[in-house]
Amino acid sequence: MAQEEITRAKMEWEQTFNTVPDLIAILDSSNKILRANKSMAKYLNSSRDELVGKNFYLLVHGNENPDEITSPESIAAYCNGQSVEIYEEHPNEHYLVSISPLNDDRGNYIGSVRVAHNITELKQVQNELETTRAFLQSIIDGVTESIMVIDKDYRIRLINKAATKVHDLDLPLPGSLLCYVISHQADKPCHGEQHPCPLKTVLEIKQPVTLVHTHKRTDGTEYAVEISASPIIGSDGEISGIIEVGRDITEKLRLEKEEREFRARLFQQQKDQSIALIAKGIAHDFNNLLGTVIGNVDLLQMGSAPKEDECGIVEAIGSAAHRMSDLTTQLLAYAKGGTYKLEQFVINSLILQTLKFSHTGEASKIKISHHLAKDLWPILGDPNQMKQMLVNIFTNAFEAMEGTGGILTVETRNVTKEADWQCSFHNVHPQGLYIVIDISNTGPVIPAEIAEQIFEPFYTTKSLGRGLGLAAVAGIVQNHGGCVSFDSESAGTTFHILLPKANEKDNISDNEILSRTHMSAEQKQIH
Repeated sequence: MAQEEITRAKMEWEQTFNTVPDLIAILDSSNKILRANKSMAKYLNSSRDELVGKNFYLLVHGNENPDEITSPESIAAYCNGQSVEIYEEHPNEHYLVSISPLNDDRGNYIGSVRVAHNITELKQVQNELETTRAFLQSIIDGVTESIMVIDKDYRIRLINKAATKVHDLDLPLPGSLLCYVISHQADKPCHGEQHPCPLKTVLEIKQPVTLVHTHKRTDGTEYAVEISASPIIGSDGEISGIIEVGRDITEKLRLEKEEREFRARLFQQQKDQSIALIAKGIAHDFNNLLGTVIGNVDLLQMGSAPKEDECGIVEAIGSAAHRMSDLTTQLLAYAKGGTYKLEQFVINSLILQTLKFSHTGEASKIKISHHLAKDLWPILGDPNQMKQMLVNIFTNAFEAMEGTGGILTVETRNVTKEADWQCSFHNVHPQGLYIVIDISNTGPVIPAEIAEQIFEPFYTTKSLGRGLGLAAVAGIVQNHGGCVSFDSESAGTTFHILLPKANEKDNISDNEILSRTHMSAEQKQIH
């Protein structure tokens, strides 16, 4: 009974051995064939019995002792009784061969078992895939924009030359390279309103998206990128990743910004010129008429004494005429008209005089603090115009603090501009030496919605205001080649006035009169 079981087992083993499509050969320690299955015999074009005793390697490779197992890892594994796999290429065929050592009960090597699996079709498919991949790579390498194929785990599966050049990468890429690591040099995916993740956005809306990101180069410099991300749909209809096309738009954005700034400067210049022309004409004509009124009032007052009820009328006419004259002065200051009597002087003393002159009446309740640089550079300007400018800002500050009280602080300092700079009025000023006057008050914040209007003529938030005080300030400062701006925060408002330092070569006599055109010759209206 036991013998029958053994016989049946041998038959089943033999049937299995011969029906396996893989090529199987059992070799002794000298590489001679002990047994071979039908597939091996057919491959060697011989019968199974004829193969027994022949040197396997001589039949297959034409060499009795080929160095099949060459890598240290494979040799060590084989010597330890483990199976190893090697790749063999034959004419028109490819095999994956498993070689397993045979040892006796005492562990001595007595032979080996070789199983060769035909992978020709698999190799052909691999070759076709590699050819297709190479063709696809050549197509995307021809595109100048950066292209990356990214899977749902943020891993980069395919990348073109443009992207490798931008990110200083070498091909082939490691399989674990993450998109946000090379694009943002970050340790987590991009997020937030400024940098929404293209992959996450596409997965959420299941539609292509276009976003603008700021990416980093390997040297740390930043550049603007317009990203177009499109979904990759798998055979199951689900999104498996995205194709991300990045276009460097840094230069485009720079040119667009320059164009916007140019148009803003041109619009502001044309607007200023139009309003200034009208204001100048009105102011000159109005001033001439007022001269007649004021002159006649003076004559009346110097002549025979008016009746008691007429005194008040004459004084009212004179007072109104002088206020109207002041209004025309403000108009001319805004319009940058008239002539200027230039002097070289340090403005600190004028600031102190003007503070004392303005700090009267209700304004006297406001505290004053000043920190004036002892080494402040001189400026070239008209002291009367500078005084008018300071009076207007001081008055504006005192009025802002009338109801709440507060502190008016004035500071002066020297500053060096290393490069040409653009001011709040879109004028470009040359590099050089400037003085700064900071005038701060602790009054209410200037609302952001009116911030761009406060220097415009006739704009006011006061019921009885004329809207010419700060407009005149802007006109006077610009007329002297400088600029005025302001910051308004919870702690209060600070006006910043920059005026160019007087050159040593400027030698203006007390009686010399220059127009605004000569004074601001250095200033560029359109750049």
